[in-house]
This record gives sequence, structure tokens and C-alpha cells, in this order.
Amino acid sequence: MSFQKFISASTWAAVVYALVVLAGSATAQSDQDGGSRPAAGPGYSAQGSISGPAPLGASGPAPMHASGSLTGAPHRSRVCPADGNRGRNNGNNAGDRNQCREPAIVSTSAAVAAAPHPSSSPITTTFLLATPVPPMTAVPMIQDPADDAGMQTNGQNQSGSTDIHELLIREGNAALAQNRIHDAAEAFQKAVDINPSSAKGHEGLGVALSREIMAGNDRPSADFDVVDRAESHLRQASDLSPSATTPLLQLSELEAALAERATDYAERSDRYSNAQNLLKRAVSLEPSKADLYLKLANLERDQFGPAIQQAKARFSKNNGPLPDSNLRHALQQQYGSLIDDAISNAQAASQMNGHFARPLLLIARLLRERALIRDTPQEYSTDMHSADDWQGQFMAVGGHLDQGEAGTR
Repeated sequence: MSFQKFISASTWAAVVYALVVLAGSATAQSDQDGGSRPAAGPGYSAQGSISGPAPLGASGPAPMHASGSLTGAPHRSRVCPADGNRGRNNGNNAGDRNQCREPAIVSTSAAVAAAPHPSSSPITTTFLLATPVPPMTAVPMIQDPADDAGMQTNGQNQSGSTDIHELLIREGNAALAQNRIHDAAEAFQKAVDINPSSAKGHEGLGVALSREIMAGNDRPSADFDVVDRAESHLRQASDLSPSATTPLLQLSELEAALAERATDYAERSDRYSNAQNLLKRAVSLEPSKADLYLKLANLERDQFGPAIQQAKARFSKNNGPLPDSNLRHALQQQYGSLIDDAISNAQAASQMNGHFARPLLLIARLLRERALIRDTPQEYSTDMHSADDWQGQFMAVGGHLDQGEAGTR
């Protein structure tokens, strides 16, 4: 019976010893393969002890205890929360760094408990294994070369489209400067097809189409379609570039041209009103430009001038206000405020540029036309004398009157 006890105890001791040897071999192999052992520091060692039974023949069965351990330089590895818990503190990746911590020692332990010995004192074998854990390494993201090539291709396509767009804009502007309106319209249309958000493209196309209309290059049946296209592109240009005055000025000019062609009085009045409102928007964007005020004054005169001159021709031999009171009052009601606005805008242009001759002559004309619809001879005379003064200023700055206007008073 004692012999059997000795055999069992020896078996367990051998098991413990084998485990210790295997752990040491694994550690050595890891060091040889460039494992996680530090370059400097204490080495690794295996330690173990075996306690056996008393010599044969001793009284009573003695317990056997065997223990062993493999120790070495501990490896410290950063430990971070699981992916699902990262970044909870601040909601971004910075939380990963903040929540990572440095543990004391990462180790693995194992314990082996032997089966109970037949004797009343069990034989217990305990083994503690401390091994270094290799450091955590980041796995690099692999970018598909096809993705890089696609990104480069898209960038090249966008750059190429931009270059072509700018080339077409320059081509269209050059054609407009040479009055090649059709060629300009084609170039700007291609530019808009490439970049529908191009303010320059819409502006140029609207200008080219407007000039086609005013030049009478389109068939009457197609005129309405061209007008709609021209207005649409100019309005888009204004929307895309709200601070630009060119689309507003071109729209105003187009509306004024269409007003002159209109045979219906209501349409004519509406188009002139639209033209003036567009021009006033341009003035609000560039309030220091004298020529815009002059342009607005001339546009307002274009609306009422023909009616005043037609009434004057009916009473050409009369010196003073129009003798037909009904006609005079009708003209006052229809154009009185518009005439006053035109005089005010022409005076503003003159004040901004004292050497600007054209506003001076325009003011003289406007005062003479207003005198015709005055109610009294005194009002008529006041306006006529003021007109003479402004005309004198026009001559003083180098202005010249044409033959027909020199004798007009």
C-alpha cells in the first residue's frame, strides 16, 4: 500500500514538473521569435518545489505538496474599454484615449487540484503561471487602390470641367464683343450645360439672347420663346449673384425694348414699370454711380416723353401750358410724378459728377416738358427759366446742342 502511495505522489510530481518545463520552453521560444519580452530588465526564471512523502516505513501517510511558478519581467499593456463602451464620456474618439488605463501586471494563472488521495490526507498540487501578454498593436486600414484612383479621376474630371467652362465663358464674351451674337449664345449655352449653377454662364446667355431680340434676328413666331429664355437666364444669373448689377441692367433694357414694341397700352405700361424697378434695384446696389441715375432718368422719360411731345405737336403755335385742360389734366395725372422722379434722378447724377454734361441737358428738357402740363402761366414760366439755366450750365462745361435743339425753348 505504501508503494502505491509513493507511485501516485510521484506521478503528480511529474505532472507538475512537466508543466513547469513546458512553460519555460514556451517563454524561451517567445524570446527567440522576437516576442514581447522587454529588451532590458530582469530575466525570466522557472522555480518549483516538490514535497514528497516520508520515507517508506514511516508511520502514517504523509501528504505530498508540489508547487511551481514561472516568473519574469512583467509586461504592461494598455487596456481600453470594449468597443461598445468607448467614447461614452464625450461622445467622440477622444474618449477612447481618456478611458484607456495602464494596468499593474497582466498575468495568467492556472491551478491544478489533484484527485483526492485514498488516504485521509489529500495530496494537493498547485501551479501558478505568470506569463507576459504581447502588446496590443493597431491594425492598419488598407485602402483599396481602386478607391484612390477613383478619387483622383473625379478630381481630374472636376478640374477639367472647370477649365472647359471658363474657356467657354471667355469664348462667349469674345463673341459678344465682336457682335457675333449667335456664336456667343452657343458658347454660353454649353457653359450652362456643364455648370447649371454658373452665374456668368446664365448672364452671358441672357445677354446674347436679349441682343438677338433687339436686333430682330429671330422670326416673329419664335420671338416669344427667345424672350422667355432670355428673361429666365438673366433672372437665374441675378439669383445666383445677388450683388451683380449686369443681369438687372440687361433685364431692364430688355423690358424697355419690349415696352417700345408693345401695341397694347397696359402691356407697355407694365413693361416700363418693370424696367424701372429693375434699374432701381441696380441703383440700390451701386448708389454712388452717377450713370445709373442718368440711365433711370432717361428710362422714365422714355415712358412719358412721346405722349408729351405728341400733345405739344398738336398745339405747336401756343406759347404756354397746353390749352386743352382735359388733356393737360390727364397727362398730369398719368405722368406728373414720373416727370418729377426723372428730374430728381438727373439732378442726382449731376451732383455726383459736376463735369457730367449729359444730366444738365436732360434736366433742361424735362423742365420744358413739365412746363407744358402746368396749370398756370407763372408755373410754366418758372420751369422754362430754370430750363434755360440748366442748358446754360451744359454749354459751360463744353456741351453742344444739335441744330434742332438750339432754337428750342
